Amino acid sequence: MNNNTNNEKHFTACEIVRDIIIGVSDGFTVPFALAAGLSSANASSSIVYLSAKSEADHYMREQEEIINVPDTEAAEVAEILAEYAIEPHEYALVVDALGKQPQAWLDFMTK
Repeated sequence: MNNNTNNEKHFTACEIVRDIIIGVSDGFTVPFALAAGLSSANASSSIVYLSAKSEADHYMREQEEIINVPDTEAAEVAEILAEYAIEPHEYALVVDALGKQPQAWLDFMTK
């Protein structure tokens, strides 16, 4: 019999995280679905190229903004989360966490 007591503290805002993940994945799915649909419908390769180039440009622009104007980008994250009726004391944790993980922040901003 194991009497090991588990004193781990777990993140309790599961609904917020779930909503963030779903929102991010929805935002990322649409451009790829569009590109796949266009390519399978015998659309010209230039349209598919432009879609991919647009995504790449967006990625690079967000990366530059995270590096050069992090306060502006943090305010943008807060604004996005506030649109989902998430309170400042709740989204401040997410904004702070993303600020410590530039790649995760970039992934969030591009999705």
